Amino acid sequence: MSDEIRAQLISPEVHADRRVTFRIRAPHAQSITIEGLPTQPLQLTRQDAEIWTGTTLSLPSGLHAYYLEIDGNRLIDPSNRDVKKWLSLSSQLEVPGHPPHLHELTSVPHGSVHLHTYHSLTTSSEREVYVYTPPGYSPTTTQDLPVLYLLHGYGDDASAWTQVGRVHRIADNLLSQGKITPALIVMPDGHPLNIDLQRDFDDYADENRQLLERELLHDLIPYVEAQYLSSRGATRRWITGLSMGGGQSLHIGLSHPSVFSAVGAFSAAAPYAAQWDALFNPLKLNPLKPGPELPSRPLWIGCGEDDFLLKRNLRFIDQLRERQIAHEWHLTSGGHDWYVWRDYIARFLTWTSESLQPS
Repeated sequence: MSDEIRAQLISPEVHADRRVTFRIRAPHAQSITIEGLPTQPLQLTRQDAEIWTGTTLSLPSGLHAYYLEIDGNRLIDPSNRDVKKWLSLSSQLEVPGHPPHLHELTSVPHGSVHLHTYHSLTTSSEREVYVYTPPGYSPTTTQDLPVLYLLHGYGDDASAWTQVGRVHRIADNLLSQGKITPALIVMPDGHPLNIDLQRDFDDYADENRQLLERELLHDLIPYVEAQYLSSRGATRRWITGLSMGGGQSLHIGLSHPSVFSAVGAFSAAAPYAAQWDALFNPLKLNPLKPGPELPSRPLWIGCGEDDFLLKRNLRFIDQLRERQIAHEWHLTSGGHDWYVWRDYIARFLTWTSESLQPS
């Protein structure tokens, strides 16, 4: 065993009483705090000439992100391999629930998560997509399955919904409880256009979404249908996403009712006023029935009461009501974070599955 491995510290260490101990090797540091947990920042103290340590108060159960601040510099925990990828990285730790949360790994039948690379004619590039298949899926014996296209946020990539959202575990647990129908979950990279941090968000998001829309319709959906036993009709094809991905799902889903039968949006960067008339055009929403009456659309929207995008969502909800567009609106506790979005995806999966049940 190498000296490097022998010197590895156990950090974080989650105790039975839900307290968490951190250990950091930083002999030259002057100050270290743990930031980002649902408690006050934790100031570490020197254990010896090299090691800093500290233990939190009892934390709520759940999956928590955190980072180190060492002499004013933000870093991840070097002893923790569970990393949340975002524009800035964070470490993750899990405090088990009793009973377990839906996102936890439990002793139930498990599906699989597949990583594919496909060629996008839209972007003339190689693109990645993650696909969840439910337990027992077989390309030779399984009947065609419903498909959910699940989009991530601005600071994330295609791995976010599995690495941080744990949607595969949520689906496994809901399936074991008989609460949802087996379905494919397709998680693409929502950035066909490279992020430009100096650019206005809505300006970037509009161009990026238009590119994603073309790629989704012309490249990704045909690719998924060629690779998997997936339903070909809109009745069993859905789309949802969080933040930027929620805005993408509203634009794409509402603009293409012949492709998607249910649309969701979690803490969405919802369409703004200048986009409403084009988005709510009756001819676009219901091309088979032109006229003044808009169809009833399976539309699920949720946002936390402390979310910085709440006002934008409320303005969008007001437009839905004014134009008499059927929808479900869920105002919940919480902010713009994964605690909220893990809850929403469980609700959305249950809601879409209920729509498939005979009335």
